[in-house]
Amino acid sequence: MDLPEENQDCYYNYANSCIKFLESYLYYSYPNANEKDDSKLMRFSGNYTRSTVITDRINNEYSQLAGVFERSINPIDIPEMKKSAQFILNKINVKDPDQYNALLESIGITS
Repeated sequence: MDLPEENQDCYYNYANSCIKFLESYLYYSYPNANEKDDSKLMRFSGNYTRSTVITDRINNEYSQLAGVFERSINPIDIPEMKKSAQFILNKINVKDPDQYNALLESIGITS
């Protein structure tokens, strides 16, 4: 799939940025150290299993190449990344609309 040149870096960097963001966000949302990250992600997602699995797969396969080294030589699946980003932003909006609005304001968008 051909991408506009100005957007390619967003997709190539998405998995690393996403995993770093989720690790920080979930740590502060659920600071109990005994709970595993995948359990925290499930709590954050409200048990939306499909979205959680897609987000976790993107983070593991594209960021760390966990289990599927071949992914590193194949084209990046952009629609999944976009859906994952939209899912995360929608969950933040539902769980903490004040924080979501502050995020929008930080990038110059007023609601």
